[in-house]
Amino acid sequence: KETMNTQFQRWLFLMVVVIVYFDSYVSAQAVPLTLNYDGYVYPVGNSGGCAAVKPIKLEAFYDLMCPDCRAVHPTVKKVAVKYQEKLSFTMHLFPLPYHNNAYTMSVAAHVIAKHNETKVWDWVEAVFRAQNDFGNKATERLTKVQINDRIATLGESIGISNSILMKGLDNPNMDYSSRISWKFGCSKTVSGTPTFALNSIILPPDSAEWTLHKWSKLIDDLLSQQDHTDTLTQLEAS
Repeated sequence: KETMNTQFQRWLFLMVVVIVYFDSYVSAQAVPLTLNYDGYVYPVGNSGGCAAVKPIKLEAFYDLMCPDCRAVHPTVKKVAVKYQEKLSFTMHLFPLPYHNNAYTMSVAAHVIAKHNETKVWDWVEAVFRAQNDFGNKATERLTKVQINDRIATLGESIGISNSILMKGLDNPNMDYSSRISWKFGCSKTVSGTPTFALNSIILPPDSAEWTLHKWSKLIDDLLSQQDHTDTLTQLEAS
């Protein structure tokens, strides 16, 4: 018969094996290091060195097939434009598994960005407008090829040729780019959309319902703190 000590040793060994396996699995799924920071900046051109030193960094995790993302987007654009001198806004693509065509829409965004990054936000707007046409129910009887063809046709509405999107959707590098973006969201503990982060702090879920007034109050408060800090620094230096 096994002694209590032997049983404990067997249990401890099993737990070590499980932990090592889990750690190896997590490491294998880690976000790959990339040259550029993930995401797309709005307004276009509000990036680079200037954005890097802006005191406010607002990030949004979007699923292009998410109705809540579509609903909040006009307000977020107003925030980004109103504070563009002090705020950098970046969208990260985070397709949810229960929106059947969300991942393909994300891949298409990366294809478009590779061809002409200034068209990415046109794509976001186009997908939001056509969301109902690409919903689960609307496309349940279509094949993947038929759906891709419709997506390519949608791309033509913003000036991206059908052939560019059709080839891009089958390009493993574009698929890989979309996976990296999704893993980036996972690394930030994102599990739903839209999710917002302000200066790397994840905001509460109800931020998806905030008005321009509420966003402005929060950002103005943060900027006033910076002004106060700058004043103290100048006084100390004088």
